[in-house]
Amino acid sequence: MKTQRYYDTIPHTFHLILPAWNQERWIANGIESVMRQTYSDWQIDFIDDLSTDRTLEIARRYKSDLGNKLKITVNQRHKEAVENIATCIHNSDWGAGTVIGILDGDDWFCNDHAFEITMGWHKEYDVVFSPSEVHEKNRVPRSENIVRGMPVGKRLPRNRRKERWNLAQFRTFKKYLFMAIEEADLRNGQGEYFLYPYDTAIMYPIIELAGWGRIGFGDEIVYVNNRAAERHCNQLNKKEMMHNKRIIRSRTPSYQVLP
Repeated sequence: MKTQRYYDTIPHTFHLILPAWNQERWIANGIESVMRQTYSDWQIDFIDDLSTDRTLEIARRYKSDLGNKLKITVNQRHKEAVENIATCIHNSDWGAGTVIGILDGDDWFCNDHAFEITMGWHKEYDVVFSPSEVHEKNRVPRSENIVRGMPVGKRLPRNRRKERWNLAQFRTFKKYLFMAIEEADLRNGQGEYFLYPYDTAIMYPIIELAGWGRIGFGDEIVYVNNRAAERHCNQLNKKEMMHNKRIIRSRTPSYQVLP
């Protein structure tokens, strides 16, 4: 018989963290794709990371229609995604079983039932990877641009950081997993939060903490990973991104699977 854990009960509200910096071209796509969802119990925590364009202005236009479903935070200094996400979750009053998703400021959901699918998977799993469609600059989306499925090899070695995870998918997880991450694991050797790639910094500890049996893999495309955006990490300092990725993956796992 399965033991009932204190975080097994999932609060109905799906919390979506949306950190954005200078995404005036794309931000409306993301917010409106959330507004079209048939699963209506959601909240967006929008974080403007000191944008110098019209990103914040555009986001504020939706406040009157969405009310408490859209929370807007304006940073006093530029932080980047890892610190924004960590601050938002640690300062929240959400329950331990709350399902959390991250929507990048230049991405969006490609159908109106993405949240229904996601919350359905979370009835059984604590971490869910849902397939995404990758939009490349000046390229028409093709079948090979679909990112889906479990790690290459379809198994978890003892050192889970050595496995090649498809982190370009839409990733959701329960709050209790993030709260168990040691602060130092989100920082580089100088003690600063990793600038990017945030998904690698956050998801490897979460994967270790969850264990194989609590990770689910969706089968329907729900998300657009927009690599055509000017602010996508692949368009920025790719050398630093790859350097940080190597650091994160080379660290000796320090987490036992949570009971």
